[in-house]
Amino acid sequence: MLRIGILGAGKRAHGHLQMLKPLAQAGRCRLSAVWDPVVPAREELARDCGAQAVGGLEDLLKASDAVIVISPNRFHVEQSIACLEAGKHVYCEKPLALTVADADRVVAAVERTRQLFMTGFSIRWSPVAWHMRRLLNEGQLGKLLAVTSRRIAGRKAGDDVHQSGWRADAAQTGGVLAEILAHELDWLRWVGGEVVSVTARTFTYQTEAPPANDHVVAQLHFANGGVGTLEGGWRAFESEYSKSLFGSQGAAITRDWQRELWVRGAQAAQSAKLELPPPPSSDEVFIEAIEKGQQPPSDVHDGRAIVALTEAVHVSAAEGRSISIK
Repeated sequence: MLRIGILGAGKRAHGHLQMLKPLAQAGRCRLSAVWDPVVPAREELARDCGAQAVGGLEDLLKASDAVIVISPNRFHVEQSIACLEAGKHVYCEKPLALTVADADRVVAAVERTRQLFMTGFSIRWSPVAWHMRRLLNEGQLGKLLAVTSRRIAGRKAGDDVHQSGWRADAAQTGGVLAEILAHELDWLRWVGGEVVSVTARTFTYQTEAPPANDHVVAQLHFANGGVGTLEGGWRAFESEYSKSLFGSQGAAITRDWQRELWVRGAQAAQSAKLELPPPPSSDEVFIEAIEKGQQPPSDVHDGRAIVALTEAVHVSAAEGRSISIK
């Protein structure tokens, strides 16, 4: 049976655990080992999933056939490469890396080792996001005109406007753009296709020089002529999470914090709420790829593409011009 090791025992690891448990119960995998340098965290997660809490990365690799990397962003590159070179398949949470140069190192490791690699863009597999793309691809909305994602987190009452903890250091996280909005950039590209240019502005409450960013507005120009718009932040004074997709023959918009999807076609008098059968979870997609021996849908090249887009956003914001994507 496929042995899954979990590298990192923070909050996101518990989210993965909820997706992995049904797969383990179905006999498709076994949660074998957990490692995190914080001993109480790894022991708690190991108890929750019935795995062994191990004392280091080498022990985790010995006990695993595939590894889910859920560590802080700055560790993703080195840990992913170590897992690949040990002959393990890898699921790495976004961002793949904080620079294109480092992303290229992971791409080279995947090509060298020929292991399977999935970048963790879990928003793709949320019901609303998945079905919006399905509607477009099935031709129900016609040709893509514009697609938008807004993901804005409000600060809590009494908080100042600054992030705290390790996420406050853009050198470790890449700011809100890499830490949170990489998901939305990936979804926009997944829907709209390859991006040819980016125009952006970033804003920060931090005093550090770029890449510090707390609020981002970006426009993406797709090769097919469509346009994507991203707005996101994590210290705003109000919250919003919404998506919209406008085509030549219809539109799809979200309501109620993306719990509902409303669609109107060219022949409809008004929009209608769409039922949303759940797509597979990102962890199930990863395991299925291993079972079939093929690279998963959001592979290492998709991960690199989003790192390149985040760099382009920073350059556009700093230089006040549109940046071509090569």
